[in-house]
Amino acid sequence: MKRTALLFAFALCYYLLFCCTALPAQVITLQQPITSLSVNADDTILAASDSSAISTYNTSGYILISSVRDEAINRSLFYQEQNGELLIAMTHTGRFLLCRRSSDNKKIYGKTEEYLLTDYAEGKTITCNAFSKHTNYSAAAFTDFSIQIHFKLRFIQDMITRTVEGHQSAIYGLEFSNDEKHLASVSKDGAAYIWSCANSKQAGYIDNVYTDSAIPVYFTADSTSVISLEDKESLRISNLQGQKVTGINTGRTIRALLPLSDPDTIAVLNDSNEIVIYSIQMQNPVGVMRLPKTDTSDITAFDFCHTEKAAFVGCASGAVYKLNLEAQQKPEDKTPEPEQQDIVTEDKTAVREKQNAASDGKTPERKQQDGVTENKASEYRQQGTVTEGVEEPALPQKQDSPAVQEEPAQETPLAEEQPEAAKTFKAALKNEKSHFLTASILAGFLQPEKTNFQYLFGADIAYRNTYFTAPVYVGVGLRAHIALPKRPFPVQYEDFNGKAVAPPFLWMGEVYAPVGIEVVLDRRGYAVLFEEAAVTARLSTLAQPKAAASKPFFSYGGRLTTGISVKFFIFAVALNYDSLWKLFPEITLGGRIDFKRKPKAEKEAV
Repeated sequence: MKRTALLFAFALCYYLLFCCTALPAQVITLQQPITSLSVNADDTILAASDSSAISTYNTSGYILISSVRDEAINRSLFYQEQNGELLIAMTHTGRFLLCRRSSDNKKIYGKTEEYLLTDYAEGKTITCNAFSKHTNYSAAAFTDFSIQIHFKLRFIQDMITRTVEGHQSAIYGLEFSNDEKHLASVSKDGAAYIWSCANSKQAGYIDNVYTDSAIPVYFTADSTSVISLEDKESLRISNLQGQKVTGINTGRTIRALLPLSDPDTIAVLNDSNEIVIYSIQMQNPVGVMRLPKTDTSDITAFDFCHTEKAAFVGCASGAVYKLNLEAQQKPEDKTPEPEQQDIVTEDKTAVREKQNAASDGKTPERKQQDGVTENKASEYRQQGTVTEGVEEPALPQKQDSPAVQEEPAQETPLAEEQPEAAKTFKAALKNEKSHFLTASILAGFLQPEKTNFQYLFGADIAYRNTYFTAPVYVGVGLRAHIALPKRPFPVQYEDFNGKAVAPPFLWMGEVYAPVGIEVVLDRRGYAVLFEEAAVTARLSTLAQPKAAASKPFFSYGGRLTTGISVKFFIFAVALNYDSLWKLFPEITLGGRIDFKRKPKAEKEAV
């Protein structure tokens, strides 16, 4: 009886374990095979793609958040930037899509930007593509065996392109390193190249890569090693120059690879539909993930979580599972962990005791300080009573008040004479016809979280005329601006010679048409208040001298200005709006030259 009871209990535990870990692992189901999966940094949003759309789900209840319809999406990535979280996707046809969350706090993604990585008018088509981790680089391989590396400045809609050549057959794999310094490409003849993204030159070469599985060449997480296939069951680990360092024999046919965040680990999908985690140093498996036995379809995509030892796995059936890592470590390897935790907890308790002892030792000092402050307060109160006693004899001084009042009585006639001259002028619109030229310098403040640029400086020259529109003036003006990148800049750039360079400057040229009025504030007309509105058109570019430059891009907007001119000097404040750079304030300081039109009587007298 005891033996049967033990067997029954064992069977029950095995059944519950299987039901709790395998069956509930399925989280979502799509109608078509999964082509790509990605998880955001805090594992709260899951993006799943099939051949028709990319859909986002919250991982708390796996409820659909949004769906962006687009065909042939082959990879996706979540990227955190100053403006929030982006969902980036790339298609087989070379389209680079950016989906952004909505402005309200809902996690709804919508397509905001779109780029094309090639010009189809040249008759070339894309064979594969890739983008870097922080989206500063993207690359596309073409049917003519060439590769275009696009240096993408994330805050504009233009790219700097360099073309590299070296392959002699069709390219089927492109992958960037995590530090965005290198690109690995592999072609069907077994040749793999390591390219420098900065100067588009060859940095390394690997020969005899196994190509039947069509698996790209990857970089480890620390960007110091290259992973490639030696045969259908073996991996090769090389340095950036292509020299072999070590190898791993998996014993099964390899269907897919994925380097993990730990530089020593690689996830391998084999022909038995298992995801096995291998250690490069140990050259042995350290963990495994398996689908439930109820699903016999092939795994087509997988991505690992960032906050736990789990992964989302997509299948050809359209199902997506969340699988936990089954460790394959020895029991003695796990025993030190609780002891270390106990040591850490003991250290924490010792620190807390020291902090409590230190805080108890300070309490008498604080009490003494409180006593000193109370004594000082009593002294100040005593001094306050003395001062009150001193102020009382000051009452007889009121006898001198008539004499004090007589002095203003003697000055009243002088005060009455001033209003007579002042009453002759009142502030009014400036009606005289004239034209004038202004030249000034200005400083502004861009919103760094929207533009990655902060301080704006420039020069302004403009002509204004009131001949036909008095008291309103109209005119035309030109401006030249330069904006400095914020510190620290979110991206480290290199020129195309491989040298580190400072972030690019923002250069802006502006044409504007102002309309405004002037109000004369004094009798002589020296002080003039003006209000102005202007329509602006800007042509901007991002450039670093002798390094890189983007194509010019156009924007438009307007400006409201309030200022005052005193004789030849002008001071003004303004609020600008630009379709690309949004709202930003500025301060202007400069001068003006007036050209007044003389009346006919004065001309005849002359």
